[in-house]
Amino acid sequence: MPVRPWWVRWVSGVALLILAAVAVVWGLGGTRTVSALPECPEGGDWTTHFRTALGAAGFSQLAPGGQINLAVATTDIPEFNDCQQFIREDESGVRFISLFAIFARTIGGEDSITTVKNDTNALGFPAAVIYAFDSSYAHLGIEKDFNCLYFYGKIGANPPAYEARIVPVGLDQKRCGQHAPRGVGTLLDVREVQMQKASGDEYPLVARWDWDPDNKVQYLGVKCGDAWCEVGRAVGATPFGASPSYSRPEATVALRRVVEVKGWYDEQRLAIPAPNATNSLPVSDIVGTFIPHPGLGTANGPPNGSPFQGNWMPVATVAISGPPGVYKSKLNLDQSAVRDQSSNAVFLCYAPAAAGPGPCFAQDPTMKPTCASTVTGDWWAKVVSATGRTKYFCVVRREHPGAGVNFPRIPGIVRWRWALNDETMWIRCLSGCCEVQAGDE
Repeated sequence: MPVRPWWVRWVSGVALLILAAVAVVWGLGGTRTVSALPECPEGGDWTTHFRTALGAAGFSQLAPGGQINLAVATTDIPEFNDCQQFIREDESGVRFISLFAIFARTIGGEDSITTVKNDTNALGFPAAVIYAFDSSYAHLGIEKDFNCLYFYGKIGANPPAYEARIVPVGLDQKRCGQHAPRGVGTLLDVREVQMQKASGDEYPLVARWDWDPDNKVQYLGVKCGDAWCEVGRAVGATPFGASPSYSRPEATVALRRVVEVKGWYDEQRLAIPAPNATNSLPVSDIVGTFIPHPGLGTANGPPNGSPFQGNWMPVATVAISGPPGVYKSKLNLDQSAVRDQSSNAVFLCYAPAAAGPGPCFAQDPTMKPTCASTVTGDWWAKVVSATGRTKYFCVVRREHPGAGVNFPRIPGIVRWRWALNDETMWIRCLSGCCEVQAGDE
């Protein structure tokens, strides 16, 4: 494969269409104004976003229907992927910059990533696709539009180890399905992280953005065979750092997995909500750690007859690093530690809309929240705060038919969901994804 094409940046003459209000974001090179940022996008509907944002030429480079070639049917499923507004922290303060998405490789051969570790002559293994909405992120070698993440065997490493590269490809993301030679893109370090092995399902087939607190820069994590791989880069003489790790050695394997393996849970600095905001949200001092219940991924099939029908099923816990501020009113969250067994608890309940929500609110019908006209009222959420206060929420559920048949089964993952003027929750619910409709009192 020739090297030269990987260095060619494809120029797109198609600007992002206005999808919402005008937003101001800060790239690493300074301040720039862009047309409205989508909600990463709304409903996780990437295929619709790509159709409008990339134009005909860019859309034609995608898989049928507007899907990412390495992700195909999982393109629109938030549990497999991650989308965040990156943070910049320097002497001038802390602020959000632009939006970046990463799509895990979910087509065949995900475990063959390990073959390159033991063969330093092998071409790079394509592990993920990165999409930069409107600007670059120089620290990781990300440029606007699409970028490919490749794994290689690290030359001279004993025992064998990985290194990685990010290669910009403009609008031609299908190139990420090809293997790549060495010497292209930006060289990155890879750190393998393993929990004490007990079975074969510790590491979910997902991708996640992460934060290096030592260097105050973003990095990423992906599944790499029977391990979780963190991919980043040193800054000067400061080595590549890592976000905090957590442990529950006394717990069951299932509970240890969702706490110890970073791919299962989501941890990030939360925004300060600003309803009707047209500018980038302020960054709060709150770190939210959103951890799935260890049994979240075990229930499958249709909602009717599922454990969720008429029952409040535990789905997650949330730890909040400091005073919750507005997150007390909008999501009923109290300050709590990750290891605290009394963390804020999240539950879901299903009741067919035709039958009314009675089964979920039988004990106190007055607690049923009022939902927007766009919400069907089939699914409901409940958050019990660390201090024991209960609050109920409406839920929007998006079905993903074919999970476990036409593409991998959706893992029991939870994610913070970035929106233009707020943040809320994604939660795996059977073969769909449930979005909690947060709101102030």
